[in-house]
Amino acid sequence: MDVPVTPDQARMPSDRDGVSEAPRVVALATKHGKQDQFDGPFRSHLNWSLRLAEIDTDTFGTFTPETERTLSAAATAEAKARAGMRATGLEVGLASEGSFGPHPHSSMIALAVEIAVCVDDRRGLVLAEQHHTTETNFAHAHVRSARELPDWYLEGAKFPSRGLVVHPRHGPVPARKGIHDLDRLVAAIDAAATASDDG
Repeated sequence: MDVPVTPDQARMPSDRDGVSEAPRVVALATKHGKQDQFDGPFRSHLNWSLRLAEIDTDTFGTFTPETERTLSAAATAEAKARAGMRATGLEVGLASEGSFGPHPHSSMIALAVEIAVCVDDRRGLVLAEQHHTTETNFAHAHVRSARELPDWYLEGAKFPSRGLVVHPRHGPVPARKGIHDLDRLVAAIDAAATASDDG
């Protein structure tokens, strides 16, 4: 997270609680490559390795309208971690949940919040950490064609290095995700506009 953690600071409760501190394998529930962020710190500071759980974490909620998140971000991350533990048979699980939206003190500034939760059933622990940042490519626009996209939008969203999501405000067409190409973006906006009840 923000502050480097040394191995001594990161140490879990010692053998005095009856649980060995031997290196362990942790279940990681992710569908979107979070192992790239978690693997290094957990391996170097705790000597833990990650095992990817084969579950669809999008069933717990998505940024796009397909699946509404019904729990808080922290509870969702814990539920993902526990699902990963069940899928792998491991006693320690890890997952995260991200949220994007306007900053609570200034609606003109976008805020990204990431919550990571580690569940350790051997010790009965649920550990949570969260990170807030305004350094995000979160942005949205309501348009009826690609020509209506504001000049600042694509640059602010860091397109095409970051993928975009397009979906109708109302209508049956599912969201199109991971768009890194301008032609695909134009086609997706046209399809969503055609399908949307309000154009």
